[in-house]
Amino acid sequence: MGMREIEIAILLRANPGDYVTGKPKVKVFPSGLSEIPMHVAIDSFREWRAQERENLATRIAEWYGNDGVIVVWFDNAGAARSKAFFAIVPEDESWLAKIRRWLRV
Repeated sequence: MGMREIEIAILLRANPGDYVTGKPKVKVFPSGLSEIPMHVAIDSFREWRAQERENLATRIAEWYGNDGVIVVWFDNAGAARSKAFFAIVPEDESWLAKIRRWLRV
């Protein structure tokens, strides 16, 4: 870790922000011990993330995209100290559409 936010933005080719189109669901694991994911509506996920940002003293940057959500926590010096990825589950997506999305065609 240890990257600065600008370095991560260059790597991802986007500034932190919400680039999701539509109303997909986000795959989350209710606890660190659970292997069964829950699919949470994107709006509920955004609210949950907003609550964490309000309650933490450290800086958090988030990138929301149609394939997933990247969350990066920074230390007081501005270096990344932790990260997480939450996969997006598109609603009513056919198997063919999933394969095309995975293959990026």
